[in-house]
Amino acid sequence: MKKGTVNELSAYRQRAWCFHLFEDFTSDNCYQLYSFGYRRNGLYNIYLNGSTKLEVYCNLENHGGGWTVIQRRVDNRTDFDRNWLDYKTGFGDKTASFWIGLENIRALTKNGDNELRIDITTCNNTKIVAEYSNFTVGPESDRYRLQLSGYQHKQGTCVQHDATIARPCFPHSNLSRKECENHKQKCCYNANVTGDHRCTHTADSMEYVNGKIFSTKDNSSGTCPSTRKGGWWYSGSTLKRRLVVLNAR
Repeated sequence: MKKGTVNELSAYRQRAWCFHLFEDFTSDNCYQLYSFGYRRNGLYNIYLNGSTKLEVYCNLENHGGGWTVIQRRVDNRTDFDRNWLDYKTGFGDKTASFWIGLENIRALTKNGDNELRIDITTCNNTKIVAEYSNFTVGPESDRYRLQLSGYQHKQGTCVQHDATIARPCFPHSNLSRKECENHKQKCCYNANVTGDHRCTHTADSMEYVNGKIFSTKDNSSGTCPSTRKGGWWYSGSTLKRRLVVLNAR
């Protein structure tokens, strides 16, 4: 993760700053809490499979409400360069930087009908938002394989784009502002930039890891977890394409 970058992954089922703990009734996700009238961000107890209690951070105030936050990085004080067991069970402070745990993500998503939202604020205050209409994680026996579809680019400006989050629209050059802004790739035009990056779009970097298994420094067939200093759904394109890896340094 770049210094100064903030990112957050949220998922909700059944389609998926005061920190207080509530436990009024049995609920198995934050969207269910939202549907029962809860509207305050904070820590809640939910019950996976109707019985296993799990403390989660619910975002009930923003983006339509009902989001279960599964990862957040606001600084580098929490070490994400961890082993398989840590990534399986989870680590960190749910009111700050944390990873909820692969086994918990599996339990939250295994019944299908989930959405994933990714919010990134870069060190130069560029805000990037992407949503996926379908999101599931497989069992540990399949190394928590990731399945994503239904990508939607929600927000991102071209003024401060860098190569990790933006790609030139085709054809690469000589597009007018009108041609760029009407492009099918939902491109944005920056007159202050020359060459290929005058007309860019915020790319779906997750497309390269869709269908991939999770890897950590002690459970991987490659070098990506050790090189990038974090567990993730890596692919052979991760290093070559400079893809965003939200658990990496």
